[in-house]
Amino acid sequence: MNVPFTDLPRLMALQHRVLKDLKKKSGLRQRDWEVLCACQRLSLAKYPFSATKIDAYLMGAYFLPCLYDSINLLLSKGYITVVVPGKPFRPESYDITYTGKTLVRKVMDEMRRLSEQMEIELTGLPSAKIW
Repeated sequence: MNVPFTDLPRLMALQHRVLKDLKKKSGLRQRDWEVLCACQRLSLAKYPFSATKIDAYLMGAYFLPCLYDSINLLLSKGYITVVVPGKPFRPESYDITYTGKTLVRKVMDEMRRLSEQMEIELTGLPSAKIW
């Protein structure tokens, strides 16, 4: 979707609204949501992932204690699980749970629905879907 610069504030407001609803319903902040999305993308490889891989995927966007805080929150809420417990000189490995996958899918479907609705409001025409 080609988005003109004049529509970017509207898209950002849409994303902010969805993330605000997510915080009310599940208690996840934007940083936690981004870490959960990174976990979902890393889980597509069918291998457990570590905090180092999450940090590399996010390109060091967060200070490591904040990243571990988000990982611990996701663990406590049951969105990710520990597959291999950590040992000295060996980090813990994680995998995303079914509830984590469904939360990501549900929120992304809501964002997609709202962006399509916004596109219809702007252009007056529904976007052509490939599938």
